[in-house]
Amino acid sequence: MATAGYVVLVIAIVAAICCAIATVVGFRNKSGGLTGSAKLGAMTLAALYTIALAIILYAFATKDFSLKIVSEHSSLDLPLMYSLSAVYADKAGSMFFWGWLIL
Repeated sequence: MATAGYVVLVIAIVAAICCAIATVVGFRNKSGGLTGSAKLGAMTLAALYTIALAIILYAFATKDFSLKIVSEHSSLDLPLMYSLSAVYADKAGSMFFWGWLIL
């Protein structure tokens, strides 16, 4: 599960870099094709970010303690609702969640 999340985030960072480059070059050259591909890249980035968040939420729901954030902020006794909200308990988790909300 952690590997899948890592792969999704690596693909997302590559998509974000490509999207940023396409945006800058598209606006400088007034190229509608590049700005259109930048919009598609932003939608792809949002989808990848959503998949990564779903993986983290699934890890909390299934009590996958192989992930550091789950092992630090969840327990077997924690009800599902509180376990899912534990994503927000860590600084990295809250930044990740707020980043997803901004998308």
